Amino acid sequence: MKNIIIPVTEEKMVPFVESIKKIKELKIIVGVTAGLADKINKSRSKNFVLKIFEDGSKKEEIINSLKDELDEGQVLICRKEIEVEEVENFFDSSSDITICSIKRNKVQKFFFKICQDLMMLLFGFNLYDGDISVICFGQKLFNVLINIENLSYSSRVNKWKGVEIKAIDIKSPPAKKEFNKLKVNLMFYGWIALFVTVIASAFVYFYYFRGTFLTGLLYAFAILLAQIGLIIAIIVFNFNIKIGQRVFGKAKLKR
Repeated sequence: MKNIIIPVTEEKMVPFVESIKKIKELKIIVGVTAGLADKINKSRSKNFVLKIFEDGSKKEEIINSLKDELDEGQVLICRKEIEVEEVENFFDSSSDITICSIKRNKVQKFFFKICQDLMMLLFGFNLYDGDISVICFGQKLFNVLINIENLSYSSRVNKWKGVEIKAIDIKSPPAKKEFNKLKVNLMFYGWIALFVTVIASAFVYFYYFRGTFLTGLLYAFAILLAQIGLIIAIIVFNFNIKIGQRVFGKAKLKR
């Protein structure tokens, strides 16, 4: 069975739901926020599942809540609308995992490699080398996938070992990532401000006062800590921009 999970939190996803109904042997699992529920045409087909969630639910929360509706087979998660032909290309892929491709120049590839190394060093995992707005898991991964507690997280962060991952071209741009922008910006710019403040205070102190070995050592230690914190803040900021908030719970069904 081919499964497709579609979280609908924006009206532009509604026509996409209708367009894919023409694909044969496809189980369509739709999670929609209450305010958009009336725009989805109901279907009596046993291969069409519609769940209505509270307004304000996030795409990633809806994805987590729809995992139990999956039938054994391939699993396609669509966080954005794509062409019907593109949907079929994902299902036709022979790879274990198929994602959307991203074009990078040599400089971008260099920094992405550094980011991957730092992510593995600090957190023990990598990002997918591509756009995870649409991702398809092959049938042989189903038994693992269905037992994963957080489907959203596993479909955005590459913790898989020994699997083949392929990226294919998609016309539409990446979907917007979901995260708390205020919190992320405060952390990022806060560490930048702290780092600059420590450097500036060291400069001012040693310019106006005669420093000792101890004060020099303390400032060196403070600068090192601020620098480490800034590096981690940059990685976390990049993480949120590329894949969104790290962990989401489950969306609540509309009563």
